Amino acid sequence: MDRVWGSCNSWISSCRGLFFINYEREEKFVNPLFYKHLYAISKIAWDTTLTPISQFKQDPDDNKYYYKSICKTIKNNKTDVLMECTFYNPLTDNMQTDYYQYTITECDERCMKRYGYDWLVEERVFGNKDGSDNISFSLYGIDEDN
Repeated sequence: MDRVWGSCNSWISSCRGLFFINYEREEKFVNPLFYKHLYAISKIAWDTTLTPISQFKQDPDDNKYYYKSICKTIKNNKTDVLMECTFYNPLTDNMQTDYYQYTITECDERCMKRYGYDWLVEERVFGNKDGSDNISFSLYGIDEDN
């Protein structure tokens, strides 16, 4: 019985080690501000929430999610995040892949008066990785206290 119990403990320890190795490899944003809720400033933009592997777009008027994208982070530093995101496009009834570049800048006093946020985030959407096919540009605000 002790041999069976010892084998089970050994197997559980091995599996636990694999789990923690996998957990430690999970990608994280270099700048934790990218995890904050992005409030839409641009009229065409919807509130956005990011993780290194996903993106949620939400209609600020009725708080329903418009879509969720499955993403892969390509670039990740203190001021910029570039993500390749795939989502279902109801207009074409197909899956679509676009590239999203988020650039964050701290607001100065003038910016705070104009927008009311601590940080601004520019979102540029491209149809290809090199950025030559610009689809849209949107501006978001981050409230550091929320």
